[in-house]
Amino acid sequence: MKINQNGGFAKSRAEQNRAAVEEDRVLPKDSRAAAEPAAETFVLSPELIDDVVASLGLGPRPVEVQTIQIGDLSFPVPKQSKDTAQNMDSNNDGVLETWEVGEYYQGALEDLGLNCNISDYAKTEAYHLAGAKPDYLNAYLSSRQISQKLAELEENHRDRAELVVLGKSTEGRDIQALRVSKDVRSEASKSRPSVIVTGGLHSREWATHESVLKAADKFLAGDSPCLESLEVWFVPNSNPDGLEFSRNGNSMWRKNTWRDENGEIKGVDLNRNSSFNFRPEGDTAESTEDDIGGSDDVNAVTFRGPSPDSEPELRALKALLDAETNALGHLDVHSFGELLLIPGSKLGASDKEYRELAQAVNIGMKDVDYRIQDSADLYPTSGVLNDYADSLGMSALTMEIGTSFQPDPSGLESLLDNASDGILAFVEHLGKKNSAVNRP
Repeated sequence: MKINQNGGFAKSRAEQNRAAVEEDRVLPKDSRAAAEPAAETFVLSPELIDDVVASLGLGPRPVEVQTIQIGDLSFPVPKQSKDTAQNMDSNNDGVLETWEVGEYYQGALEDLGLNCNISDYAKTEAYHLAGAKPDYLNAYLSSRQISQKLAELEENHRDRAELVVLGKSTEGRDIQALRVSKDVRSEASKSRPSVIVTGGLHSREWATHESVLKAADKFLAGDSPCLESLEVWFVPNSNPDGLEFSRNGNSMWRKNTWRDENGEIKGVDLNRNSSFNFRPEGDTAESTEDDIGGSDDVNAVTFRGPSPDSEPELRALKALLDAETNALGHLDVHSFGELLLIPGSKLGASDKEYRELAQAVNIGMKDVDYRIQDSADLYPTSGVLNDYADSLGMSALTMEIGTSFQPDPSGLESLLDNASDGILAFVEHLGKKNSAVNRP
Protein backbone atom coordinates (compact mmCIF):
# COMPACT_ATOMS: atom_id res chain seq x y z
CA MET A 1 0.00 0.00 0.00
CA LYS A 2 0.95 3.62 -0.33
CA ILE A 3 -0.16 6.80 1.40
CA ASN A 4 -2.21 9.02 -0.92
CA GLN A 5 -2.19 12.81 -1.00
CA ASN A 6 -5.04 12.98 1.51
CA GLY A 7 -3.10 11.09 4.14
CA GLY A 8 -4.95 7.77 3.63
CA PHE A 9 -3.85 4.36 2.36
CA ALA A 10 -4.61 3.68 -1.32
CA LYS A 11 -4.60 0.16 -2.71
CA SER A 12 -2.20 -0.35 -5.61
CA ARG A 13 -3.33 -1.78 -8.94
CA ALA A 14 -1.58 -5.07 -8.17
CA GLU A 15 -3.37 -5.35 -4.84
CA GLN A 16 -6.74 -4.67 -6.44
CA ASN A 17 -6.17 -7.34 -9.09
CA ARG A 18 -5.02 -9.81 -6.42
CA ALA A 19 -8.24 -9.13 -4.46
CA ALA A 20 -10.29 -9.67 -7.62
CA VAL A 21 -8.67 -13.06 -8.18
CA GLU A 22 -9.54 -14.12 -4.65
CA GLU A 23 -13.17 -13.14 -5.24
CA ASP A 24 -13.25 -15.00 -8.59
CA ARG A 25 -14.01 -11.83 -10.56
CA VAL A 26 -10.85 -11.21 -12.59
CA LEU A 27 -11.41 -8.75 -15.42
CA PRO A 28 -10.50 -9.67 -18.99
CA LYS A 29 -6.86 -8.74 -19.64
CA ASP A 30 -7.64 -6.21 -22.37
CA SER A 31 -10.35 -4.46 -20.37
CA ARG A 32 -8.71 -4.12 -16.95
CA ALA A 33 -7.18 -0.69 -17.51
CA ALA A 34 -10.43 0.79 -18.75
CA ALA A 35 -12.74 -0.89 -16.30
CA GLU A 36 -10.58 -0.83 -13.19
CA PRO A 37 -12.44 0.72 -10.25
CA ALA A 38 -11.11 3.80 -8.45
CA ALA A 39 -8.63 3.20 -5.65
CA GLU A 40 -10.29 2.61 -2.31
CA THR A 41 -9.14 5.16 0.26
CA PHE A 42 -9.15 5.00 4.04
CA VAL A 43 -8.61 8.52 5.42
CA LEU A 44 -6.47 8.62 8.57
CA SER A 45 -5.79 11.52 10.87
CA PRO A 46 -2.22 12.92 11.07
CA GLU A 47 -2.05 11.71 14.67
CA LEU A 48 -2.90 8.15 13.64
CA ILE A 49 -0.32 8.29 10.83
CA ASP A 50 2.33 9.36 13.36
CA ASP A 51 1.33 6.43 15.57
CA VAL A 52 1.66 3.99 12.66
CA VAL A 53 5.05 5.40 11.63
CA ALA A 54 6.28 5.26 15.22
CA SER A 55 5.07 1.65 15.58
CA LEU A 56 7.24 0.74 12.58
CA GLY A 57 10.29 2.17 14.36
CA LEU A 58 10.62 5.06 11.95
CA GLY A 59 10.23 7.79 14.57
CA PRO A 60 7.94 10.81 14.42
CA ARG A 61 7.34 12.65 11.21
CA PRO A 62 9.99 15.47 10.93
CA VAL A 63 8.84 18.98 11.67
CA GLU A 64 10.06 21.30 8.92
CA VAL A 65 12.72 23.68 10.22
CA GLN A 66 11.58 27.24 9.62
CA THR A 67 13.86 29.23 11.94
CA ILE A 68 17.52 29.45 12.95
CA GLN A 69 17.85 30.84 16.46
CA ILE A 70 21.16 32.47 17.49
CA GLY A 71 20.84 33.91 20.97
CA ASP A 72 18.03 36.45 20.83
CA LEU A 73 18.20 36.67 17.03
CA SER A 74 15.91 34.67 14.73
CA PHE A 75 16.49 34.07 11.02
CA PRO A 76 14.39 32.28 8.39
CA VAL A 77 16.08 29.22 6.92
CA PRO A 78 17.35 29.96 3.38
CA LYS A 79 16.47 27.44 0.69
CA GLN A 80 20.07 26.29 0.29
CA SER A 81 20.30 25.45 4.02
CA LYS A 82 16.99 23.60 4.37
CA ASP A 83 18.33 20.03 4.20
CA THR A 84 21.30 20.71 6.47
CA ALA A 85 19.19 22.51 9.05
CA GLN A 86 16.66 19.67 8.98
CA ASN A 87 19.36 17.13 9.75
CA MET A 88 20.66 19.21 12.65
CA ASP A 89 17.31 19.80 14.37
CA SER A 90 17.80 17.00 16.88
CA ASN A 91 14.76 17.79 19.04
CA ASN A 92 12.50 18.05 15.97
CA ASP A 93 10.83 21.29 17.06
CA GLY A 94 11.26 23.18 13.79
CA VAL A 95 13.76 25.62 15.30
CA LEU A 96 17.49 25.08 14.81
CA GLU A 97 19.45 26.40 17.81
CA THR A 98 23.20 26.82 18.15
CA TRP A 99 23.49 24.03 20.73
CA GLU A 100 22.08 21.62 18.13
CA VAL A 101 24.63 22.82 15.57
CA GLY A 102 27.40 22.23 18.11
CA GLU A 103 26.04 18.80 18.98
CA TYR A 104 26.02 17.90 15.28
CA TYR A 105 29.73 18.70 14.77
CA GLN A 106 31.18 17.85 18.16
CA GLY A 107 32.02 14.21 17.46
CA ALA A 108 33.91 14.94 14.25
CA LEU A 109 35.90 17.74 15.89
CA GLU A 110 36.80 15.51 18.82
CA ASP A 111 37.94 12.76 16.44
CA LEU A 112 40.44 15.21 14.92
CA GLY A 113 41.79 15.95 18.38
CA LEU A 114 41.35 19.70 17.97
CA ASN A 115 41.04 22.03 20.93
CA CYS A 116 37.70 23.58 20.06
CA ASN A 117 35.32 26.03 21.68
CA ILE A 118 32.24 24.31 20.36
CA SER A 119 29.98 27.23 21.29
CA ASP A 120 31.99 29.69 19.16
CA TYR A 121 32.25 27.17 16.32
CA ALA A 122 28.51 26.50 16.34
CA LYS A 123 27.65 30.19 16.37
CA THR A 124 29.77 30.84 13.26
CA GLU A 125 28.21 27.85 11.49
CA ALA A 126 24.70 28.96 12.45
CA TYR A 127 25.25 32.41 10.94
CA HIS A 128 26.55 30.70 7.82
CA LEU A 129 23.44 28.54 7.55
CA ALA A 130 21.26 31.61 8.03
CA GLY A 131 23.20 33.53 5.35
CA ALA A 132 23.51 36.40 7.85
CA LYS A 133 26.34 38.65 8.93
CA PRO A 134 27.52 37.73 12.45
CA ASP A 135 26.69 40.07 15.32
CA TYR A 136 30.42 40.15 16.14
CA LEU A 137 31.40 41.24 12.60
CA ASN A 138 32.68 44.67 13.59
CA ALA A 139 35.02 43.23 16.20
CA TYR A 140 37.21 42.06 13.29
CA LEU A 141 38.98 44.06 10.61
CA SER A 142 37.86 44.13 6.99
CA SER A 143 40.31 43.95 4.07
CA ARG A 144 40.14 47.72 3.73
CA GLN A 145 40.88 48.23 7.42
CA ILE A 146 43.82 45.82 7.29
CA SER A 147 45.27 47.84 4.41
CA GLN A 148 44.82 51.02 6.44
CA LYS A 149 46.62 49.47 9.42
CA LEU A 150 49.53 48.43 7.23
CA ALA A 151 49.76 51.95 5.79
CA GLU A 152 49.77 53.40 9.31
CA LEU A 153 52.59 51.08 10.39
CA GLU A 154 54.64 52.13 7.39
CA GLU A 155 53.95 55.82 8.04
CA ASN A 156 54.85 55.54 11.73
CA HIS A 157 58.06 53.59 11.11
CA ARG A 158 59.45 54.92 7.84
CA ASP A 159 62.99 53.80 8.70
CA ARG A 160 61.89 50.25 9.48
CA ALA A 161 58.79 49.44 7.42
CA GLU A 162 58.04 49.38 3.70
CA LEU A 163 54.63 48.48 2.27
CA VAL A 164 54.98 46.21 -0.77
CA VAL A 165 52.30 44.97 -3.18
CA LEU A 166 53.00 41.32 -4.00
CA GLY A 167 50.28 41.02 -6.63
CA LYS A 168 46.56 41.30 -7.29
CA SER A 169 43.74 39.07 -6.09
CA THR A 170 41.11 37.44 -8.29
CA GLU A 171 38.92 40.55 -7.93
CA GLY A 172 41.82 43.00 -8.28
CA ARG A 173 42.59 43.79 -4.64
CA ASP A 174 46.20 44.35 -3.59
CA ILE A 175 47.95 41.51 -1.80
CA GLN A 176 50.11 43.50 0.56
CA ALA A 177 53.18 42.74 2.62
CA LEU A 178 55.01 44.82 5.18
CA ARG A 179 58.77 44.40 4.81
CA VAL A 180 60.50 45.19 8.12
CA SER A 181 64.22 45.72 8.75
CA LYS A 182 66.60 48.42 9.95
CA ASP A 183 67.15 51.07 7.26
CA VAL A 184 64.56 49.15 5.28
CA ARG A 185 64.98 51.14 2.07
CA SER A 186 68.73 50.60 1.91
CA GLU A 187 70.35 48.00 -0.35
CA ALA A 188 71.96 46.42 2.71
CA SER A 189 68.56 45.51 4.17
CA LYS A 190 67.65 43.55 1.03
CA SER A 191 70.66 41.28 1.37
CA ARG A 192 69.82 40.17 4.90
CA PRO A 193 68.41 36.69 5.57
CA SER A 194 64.64 36.79 5.65
CA VAL A 195 61.72 35.29 7.52
CA ILE A 196 58.24 35.25 5.96
CA VAL A 197 54.98 35.22 7.95
CA THR A 198 51.63 34.77 6.17
CA GLY A 199 48.06 34.81 7.45
CA GLY A 200 44.52 34.76 6.14
CA LEU A 201 45.07 32.17 3.41
CA HIS A 202 41.74 30.66 4.49
CA SER A 203 39.21 33.46 4.54
CA ARG A 204 37.03 32.33 7.46
CA GLU A 205 39.97 32.30 9.88
CA TRP A 206 39.48 35.90 10.94
CA ALA A 207 41.87 36.00 13.91
CA THR A 208 44.86 34.99 11.76
CA HIS A 209 44.93 38.28 9.84
CA GLU A 210 45.06 40.31 13.01
CA SER A 211 47.60 38.11 14.78
CA VAL A 212 50.08 38.77 11.95
CA LEU A 213 49.28 42.49 12.07
CA LYS A 214 49.81 42.59 15.82
CA ALA A 215 53.12 40.75 15.49
CA ALA A 216 54.30 43.34 12.95
CA ASP A 217 53.24 46.16 15.28
CA LYS A 218 55.12 44.65 18.24
CA PHE A 219 58.21 43.94 16.18
CA LEU A 220 58.36 47.51 14.88
CA ALA A 221 57.83 49.00 18.32
CA GLY A 222 60.53 46.87 19.96
CA ASP A 223 64.31 46.76 19.86
CA SER A 224 64.95 43.18 18.80
CA PRO A 225 68.44 42.46 17.44
CA CYS A 226 66.64 40.77 14.55
CA LEU A 227 65.73 44.21 13.20
CA GLU A 228 69.38 44.60 12.28
CA SER A 229 70.14 41.04 11.26
CA LEU A 230 66.97 40.03 9.40
CA GLU A 231 64.46 41.16 6.82
CA VAL A 232 60.97 40.09 7.98
CA TRP A 233 57.93 39.95 5.68
CA PHE A 234 54.48 40.17 7.28
CA VAL A 235 51.58 39.23 4.94
CA PRO A 236 48.41 39.43 7.08
CA ASN A 237 45.74 39.16 4.37
CA SER A 238 46.72 36.58 1.75
CA ASN A 239 43.14 36.17 0.50
CA PRO A 240 41.43 39.59 0.60
CA ASP A 241 38.52 38.64 -1.69
CA GLY A 242 37.73 35.57 0.37
CA LEU A 243 37.78 37.58 3.59
CA GLU A 244 35.20 40.02 2.23
CA PHE A 245 33.04 37.19 0.90
CA SER A 246 33.10 35.49 4.30
CA ARG A 247 32.14 38.74 6.03
CA ASN A 248 28.99 39.14 3.97
CA GLY A 249 26.73 36.26 4.94
CA ASN A 250 29.15 33.40 4.20
CA SER A 251 30.98 33.19 7.52
CA MET A 252 32.28 29.62 6.93
CA TRP A 253 33.71 30.42 3.47
CA ARG A 254 37.28 29.08 3.24
CA LYS A 255 38.34 29.65 -0.37
CA ASN A 256 39.01 32.56 -2.70
CA THR A 257 36.34 33.77 -5.15
CA TRP A 258 37.28 31.87 -8.32
CA ARG A 259 34.32 31.59 -10.70
CA ASP A 260 33.36 28.65 -12.87
CA GLU A 261 32.50 28.83 -16.57
CA ASN A 262 28.98 30.01 -15.69
CA GLY A 263 30.30 32.94 -13.67
CA GLU A 264 29.25 31.41 -10.35
CA ILE A 265 31.57 31.81 -7.37
CA LYS A 266 32.89 28.37 -6.44
CA GLY A 267 36.28 29.29 -5.00
CA VAL A 268 39.62 27.51 -4.83
CA ASP A 269 41.30 26.42 -1.61
CA LEU A 270 44.54 28.38 -1.88
CA ASN A 271 46.25 25.94 0.46
CA ARG A 272 45.62 23.06 -1.94
CA ASN A 273 46.59 24.90 -5.14
CA SER A 274 50.40 24.79 -5.03
CA SER A 275 52.20 22.86 -7.76
CA PHE A 276 54.27 21.08 -5.10
CA ASN A 277 52.45 17.79 -4.49
CA PHE A 278 49.37 19.21 -6.21
CA ARG A 279 48.02 15.79 -7.10
CA PRO A 280 49.46 12.84 -5.12
CA GLU A 281 50.05 9.51 -6.80
CA GLY A 282 46.80 7.60 -7.21
CA ASP A 283 44.65 10.74 -7.33
CA THR A 284 43.22 11.19 -10.83
CA ALA A 285 41.64 14.32 -12.30
CA GLU A 286 38.81 12.29 -13.85
CA SER A 287 37.30 11.21 -10.53
CA THR A 288 36.53 12.64 -7.10
CA GLU A 289 36.36 9.18 -5.58
CA ASP A 290 40.15 8.90 -5.32
CA ASP A 291 40.85 12.44 -4.06
CA ILE A 292 43.80 12.68 -1.68
CA GLY A 293 44.47 15.77 0.40
CA GLY A 294 42.61 18.14 -1.95
CA SER A 295 39.46 17.69 -3.99
CA ASP A 296 38.51 17.88 -7.66
CA ASP A 297 34.92 18.67 -6.68
CA VAL A 298 34.36 22.40 -7.27
CA ASN A 299 31.81 22.45 -4.43
CA ALA A 300 34.19 20.96 -1.87
CA VAL A 301 35.84 23.22 0.70
CA THR A 302 39.22 21.78 -0.34
CA PHE A 303 38.75 22.19 -4.12
CA ARG A 304 42.32 22.30 -5.41
CA GLY A 305 41.56 24.41 -8.46
CA PRO A 306 41.49 23.78 -12.20
CA SER A 307 45.29 23.48 -12.40
CA PRO A 308 48.43 23.87 -10.26
CA ASP A 309 49.20 27.47 -9.26
CA SER A 310 46.07 28.63 -11.07
CA GLU A 311 45.19 31.30 -8.50
CA PRO A 312 46.77 34.78 -8.46
CA GLU A 313 46.86 34.93 -4.67
CA LEU A 314 48.85 31.70 -4.44
CA ARG A 315 51.17 32.76 -7.26
CA ALA A 316 51.93 36.05 -5.49
CA LEU A 317 52.93 34.26 -2.30
CA LYS A 318 55.03 31.69 -4.13
CA ALA A 319 56.79 34.46 -6.03
CA LEU A 320 57.81 35.99 -2.69
CA LEU A 321 59.11 32.64 -1.44
CA ASP A 322 61.02 32.11 -4.69
CA ALA A 323 62.53 35.59 -4.63
CA GLU A 324 63.80 35.29 -1.07
CA THR A 325 66.63 32.90 -1.87
CA ASN A 326 68.25 33.45 1.53
CA ALA A 327 65.04 32.95 3.50
CA LEU A 328 65.43 31.12 6.80
CA GLY A 329 61.81 30.24 7.41
CA HIS A 330 58.13 30.56 6.63
CA LEU A 331 55.35 30.58 9.22
CA ASP A 332 51.81 30.19 7.88
CA VAL A 333 49.20 31.19 10.47
CA HIS A 334 45.85 29.39 10.40
CA SER A 335 43.09 28.53 12.83
CA PHE A 336 42.11 26.56 14.78
CA GLY A 337 43.09 23.78 17.20
CA GLU A 338 46.15 25.11 19.10
CA LEU A 339 48.60 23.13 16.99
CA LEU A 340 52.09 23.58 15.56
CA LEU A 341 52.33 21.45 12.43
CA ILE A 342 55.60 20.20 10.94
CA PRO A 343 55.77 19.45 7.19
CA GLY A 344 55.85 15.77 6.42
CA SER A 345 58.79 15.96 4.02
CA LYS A 346 61.09 17.86 6.45
CA LEU A 347 63.30 19.12 3.63
CA GLY A 348 63.91 22.50 5.27
CA ALA A 349 65.13 21.16 8.61
CA SER A 350 65.54 17.90 10.50
CA ASP A 351 62.78 16.58 12.73
CA LYS A 352 64.81 17.59 15.79
CA GLU A 353 65.32 21.13 14.48
CA TYR A 354 61.65 21.45 13.65
CA ARG A 355 60.59 20.37 17.13
CA GLU A 356 63.07 22.77 18.73
CA LEU A 357 61.62 25.58 16.60
CA ALA A 358 58.05 24.67 17.49
CA GLN A 359 58.92 24.48 21.17
CA ALA A 360 60.47 27.95 20.96
CA VAL A 361 57.14 29.21 19.62
CA ASN A 362 55.35 27.56 22.54
CA ILE A 363 57.70 29.11 25.07
CA GLY A 364 57.18 32.50 23.48
CA MET A 365 53.42 32.31 23.99
CA LYS A 366 53.72 31.66 27.75
CA ASP A 367 49.99 31.27 28.54
CA VAL A 368 49.25 28.34 26.22
CA ASP A 369 50.88 25.10 25.14
CA TYR A 370 50.18 24.10 21.54
CA ARG A 371 50.48 20.47 20.51
CA ILE A 372 53.44 19.80 18.21
CA GLN A 373 52.88 17.16 15.53
CA ASP A 374 53.51 16.21 11.92
CA SER A 375 50.86 17.72 9.64
CA ALA A 376 50.17 14.32 8.08
CA ASP A 377 49.02 13.02 11.48
CA LEU A 378 46.14 15.51 11.46
CA TYR A 379 44.73 14.64 8.02
CA PRO A 380 46.10 14.17 4.47
CA THR A 381 46.91 17.35 2.55
CA SER A 382 48.27 18.23 -0.87
CA GLY A 383 49.29 21.38 -2.73
CA VAL A 384 50.09 23.15 0.56
CA LEU A 385 51.99 26.47 0.55
CA ASN A 386 54.01 25.59 3.65
CA ASP A 387 55.18 22.31 2.09
CA TYR A 388 56.41 24.32 -0.89
CA ALA A 389 58.41 26.58 1.44
CA ASP A 390 59.90 23.50 3.10
CA SER A 391 60.87 22.13 -0.33
CA LEU A 392 62.86 25.34 -0.93
CA GLY A 393 64.95 24.64 2.14
CA MET A 394 63.15 26.93 4.61
CA SER A 395 62.13 25.95 8.13
CA ALA A 396 58.38 25.96 7.58
CA LEU A 397 55.71 25.64 10.26
CA THR A 398 51.93 25.91 10.23
CA MET A 399 50.49 27.52 13.34
CA GLU A 400 46.84 26.76 14.12
CA ILE A 401 45.82 29.45 16.59
CA GLY A 402 42.87 29.51 18.97
CA THR A 403 39.90 27.23 19.41
CA SER A 404 37.50 28.42 16.67
CA PHE A 405 37.51 30.16 13.31
CA GLN A 406 36.01 33.34 14.70
CA PRO A 407 36.49 33.46 18.47
CA ASP A 408 34.07 35.42 20.59
CA PRO A 409 35.34 39.00 20.85
CA SER A 410 35.58 38.68 24.63
CA GLY A 411 38.61 36.42 24.24
CA LEU A 412 40.06 37.94 21.07
CA GLU A 413 42.62 40.29 22.59
CA SER A 414 44.17 37.55 24.71
CA LEU A 415 44.36 35.23 21.70
CA LEU A 416 45.99 37.87 19.50
CA ASP A 417 48.49 38.75 22.20
CA ASN A 418 49.58 35.14 22.64
CA ALA A 419 49.60 34.34 18.93
CA SER A 420 51.64 37.42 18.03
CA ASP A 421 54.16 36.53 20.75
CA GLY A 422 54.43 33.06 19.21
CA ILE A 423 55.00 34.54 15.76
CA LEU A 424 57.80 36.74 17.07
CA ALA A 425 59.32 33.78 18.90
CA PHE A 426 59.50 32.00 15.52
CA VAL A 427 61.33 35.00 14.04
CA GLU A 428 63.67 35.38 17.03
CA HIS A 429 64.60 31.70 17.15
CA LEU A 430 65.60 31.63 13.49
CA GLY A 431 67.42 34.94 13.81
CA LYS A 432 69.45 33.82 16.82
CA LYS A 433 70.23 30.48 15.23
CA ASN A 434 71.44 32.17 12.06
CA SER A 435 73.58 34.62 14.04
CA ALA A 436 75.16 31.77 15.98
CA VAL A 437 75.98 29.87 12.80
CA ASN A 438 77.56 32.93 11.17
CA ARG A 439 79.39 34.19 14.25
CA PRO A 440 83.14 34.62 13.49
